[in-house]
Amino acid sequence: MRFAPSDRQREIRQRFERLFTDELAPAIRRTGGRQVGGPLTEQDARARRLMWEAMVDLGAVRLGLPAAHGGEDTGLSDAVVLAELAGAALYQSPLLDTLFAADLLRGAGPAGARGLDRIAEGATVAVAARDRGDRTLTEPAPMPTDGTVAMSRRYVPFAADVDLLLLAGTTPSGLRCGLIPRDDAAVTTTRHEDIAEGDLYTVDFDPVIGATGDWIGTPGALEDAWAAAVSAARIRHAAYLVGLAQGALDLTVSYARERRQFGQPIGRFQSLAFRLATAATDVEAARLLTHHAAWLADSGGDATMSGLEAVATAGDTARRAAAEAVQIHGAIGMTDDCDAQLFYRRAAIDAAFLGSPARHRREAARFLREQPSAPAICLDRATA
Repeated sequence: MRFAPSDRQREIRQRFERLFTDELAPAIRRTGGRQVGGPLTEQDARARRLMWEAMVDLGAVRLGLPAAHGGEDTGLSDAVVLAELAGAALYQSPLLDTLFAADLLRGAGPAGARGLDRIAEGATVAVAARDRGDRTLTEPAPMPTDGTVAMSRRYVPFAADVDLLLLAGTTPSGLRCGLIPRDDAAVTTTRHEDIAEGDLYTVDFDPVIGATGDWIGTPGALEDAWAAAVSAARIRHAAYLVGLAQGALDLTVSYARERRQFGQPIGRFQSLAFRLATAATDVEAARLLTHHAAWLADSGGDATMSGLEAVATAGDTARRAAAEAVQIHGAIGMTDDCDAQLFYRRAAIDAAFLGSPARHRREAARFLREQPSAPAICLDRATA
């Protein structure tokens, strides 16, 4: 594994950094989701739309598409660079779910070609696979075998705004997936309220798949493609969480340099300096784990274990860094005017969105029992 970024990674960072500058990042954090109790303002909705259009123009979606469909055919090592930048700005978008869908469709072979074409044409995707909060993407919720039966999926990000919904569920014949237009008459969306002011929805399908929906392949033919897509999604999400932790740390370091007590910046006090140094070490460790997992996947190895380690570590790191941000900012860190509380609230949701760190460690332990020869780096901070 290379520890220095490749020329390609440096190019991707330079390409997208113009969207996540120090001047724009605070505004991006404030337009990430709807305010509690109401929709986005017209100004924020326009800003978010323009931001997504800029991301697409710069090739954010092309990073996950094969060259045959107009993509850049890059690997996870390149995608995690963009995910980190997005996490540091708390940028919420359909990007991660759209890339998940692209991974699944690539793994589906010819059955996924039409879906890849739709994404290449600009369609955004939200993954609808969970029916309750304690379920992860590892095992999608059950799906009725009769396509005329209604069903629901919960915690679907940006379901009201995307073009397509990737409906997934388990049946007696195996995993079944379909792409459904969000504006299908069979689809109804209801927004959740969450402490992070995000865009999560319950989606009701009545019937399960409408006349304009497409099944992807046959039941039971997508298990391997789904598992590979979930593994890649964990690595990208880990990178997003590393970026979130880095953003919280940068905000706190800046504040510690400016806030003065007893005639000097509070960052000079040894106790605070040690806390910030510990947070910086944790962030760098999580970053290395994430980049190692991405490198392993790109090298053709089984990155299941590494991905679980990375997302578990990144989840813990994001929550600790965000908590330090609020505590070091003091009382002002809990006010709406301070971005520290935004990092804290987003970390509370995002660190558990694909499963809590404890859940990932249980999956890692089970994977090790089933695959004892799999390489393992660490399972928790104590053994790091």
